[in-house]
Amino acid sequence: MKRALTVLSLIALMLPMPSAASEVNWGHIHSYKAKLFYPGVASWEFVNSKDHGVGMVPVVKRKKGCPECHIDKAGNLDVRASEIVNGTLSLKYSKKSFEPNPVEGKPAFLDADVQAAYDDENIYLRIQWSSAGKSWKGADGGVPDRVAVQLNVGQDEFSKYGCFVTCHPDQNSMPESAAKDKIGKNPYYSKLKRDDVRLYAFYTRAEGGG
Repeated sequence: MKRALTVLSLIALMLPMPSAASEVNWGHIHSYKAKLFYPGVASWEFVNSKDHGVGMVPVVKRKKGCPECHIDKAGNLDVRASEIVNGTLSLKYSKKSFEPNPVEGKPAFLDADVQAAYDDENIYLRIQWSSAGKSWKGADGGVPDRVAVQLNVGQDEFSKYGCFVTCHPDQNSMPESAAKDKIGKNPYYSKLKRDDVRLYAFYTRAEGGG
């Protein structure tokens, strides 16, 4: 099964195109092949910690990005995602699992086709990948495949470490996430009528490299 997603945002990139995503002739737009991997419960705090092993130092010092250490000379990803996804890979120092709750049949890697076009006001992105319907909560009644697009030109960390800068242990579905009733009573989240912690900017948290 092939799933596609079109995302709308206010930035101009690529080639000028019609004013509606449905009018874009995607067959004439270059497709970038993106290799995606499953990171388990690895977070921004993880990549800045002893659990990251020798990789901690260049991250703390902001000297090297993830690709410089995890892409070999042949251009292959060296992240041991197959061991992460089945729950057998452990963190370097604490020995905790990268994935404490493996999802049977979930792929370790995905190949995504990314296309972009723009007009005078909007950018249109189309991202496609093969899917068997598996999700982090399982195929039956779980959360379906989704994608998040993060745009940031003001923080160099985004170009070096990608979405790791937005992933933290206390977020929803992570091992250290707080109970819903506790979050719901928090002055900030109660005003938003939310009972879970979602994405937040890494630089708003002082501990762990923020």
